Amino acid sequence: MKGKKLLLAIVCFVIISSLLAGFGLGCKGTTVSTTTATTTIKETKTLEIGCILGLTGVLAPNEVVGSRELDCYVDYVNENGGITVGDVQYLIKITIVDNQSTLDGTAAAANQLAYDKKVKFVLEPIGVLSVAGNSIFDENKIIHVCPYNTLTSGEFGPDTPYKFLGQAGMYGQLAGTLEGMKVNFPEVKNIVCIQPDNASKAVNALVNKLVPDMSLNLVDFIVFASDTIDFNPIATRINSVADIDAIVASGGTYNQTAAIIKALRGMGNQKPIIYNGTISGDRLVDMIGSEFSNNIMTVSMVEDPNNPPMINELIHRMQTKYNEAFAAGFNANCLYVLLQAIEKAQSLDTTVIRDTWESMTTIDSLYGKGTMGGLQTYGIKHAIVHPIPTQLIMNGEYTMGPWVQISIP
Repeated sequence: MKGKKLLLAIVCFVIISSLLAGFGLGCKGTTVSTTTATTTIKETKTLEIGCILGLTGVLAPNEVVGSRELDCYVDYVNENGGITVGDVQYLIKITIVDNQSTLDGTAAAANQLAYDKKVKFVLEPIGVLSVAGNSIFDENKIIHVCPYNTLTSGEFGPDTPYKFLGQAGMYGQLAGTLEGMKVNFPEVKNIVCIQPDNASKAVNALVNKLVPDMSLNLVDFIVFASDTIDFNPIATRINSVADIDAIVASGGTYNQTAAIIKALRGMGNQKPIIYNGTISGDRLVDMIGSEFSNNIMTVSMVEDPNNPPMINELIHRMQTKYNEAFAAGFNANCLYVLLQAIEKAQSLDTTVIRDTWESMTTIDSLYGKGTMGGLQTYGIKHAIVHPIPTQLIMNGEYTMGPWVQISIP
């Protein structure tokens, strides 16, 4: 009888201990092991990842939204167990440093993350600013993932061996924007492009490279100063260009593009305006007014049953946590692909991760199934290629258009 009681006590102890471990409960200061179908987790740690964003300055309207999208995705990752490397579970912590939307601020942030925080991974600002951190990160073998490159010299290529482009970038997104325009406005043949003066030469060359294969004709390429406040003269010049079917804003901040749209619509120009940007539909309508919100396409997203599941998940989370619309998820996607590469490599050694990432042919993205590309375009196969969304704004209402496929050779 005593033997049976002892056996029963042991069985109860094992069951209770297993339940406690399964719920992540245990005595403070001890390590709890949990077993999954593929691995045994012996320890839970925090993986700190640096992030540089322009939370103040000219880029703040875009990048504050990006920081919130990133925060929502980190919540999702951690709620679902983080990532696993070997027998260690890692929950994700993002440390954001404000670069004040400047090159000097980016250099200071890069130094802080590399030498003070000693992080191994950094989510960068947009390409034209990310240049300031390239040498710091590559010399220290820190993997740095850029959310958007602008094709300017020194941004991204063989000289940045630890840098990856975590989103389609200027090449992929502009290709997707033009392809989306063809799908949504098939009558368009002749276009005028407008672009701020930063990266204008590179963008002009890219547009001229893309349009012939798309049976489009670039009638004019208009450049405006990045510090422009009054866009009426720009709108007047656009209106003076004869025989165009659509206006393509190949670059520019949300505020700049909204000002251009208002000026054009105020002058009676109702031609399609295609924005190679990611502003949410409701935000753009608020900025320009419903009376001017017609015949507009952007590459942002709203909830739609045809969206990839993670996009709708983040749309819900942005609304719940911040009461704000989801725009693009560039920074979130940089983290999404980085975590895949880390788990694929099963290592935190950045050289091992880099080499593993380079060898991958396919990769998931927030936007659907993707591939690795860029060897011909950038001289290094470190670019994520993924589907591009289109969003239509018609008569003050915004809806999802079709997703389009792109390639980055």
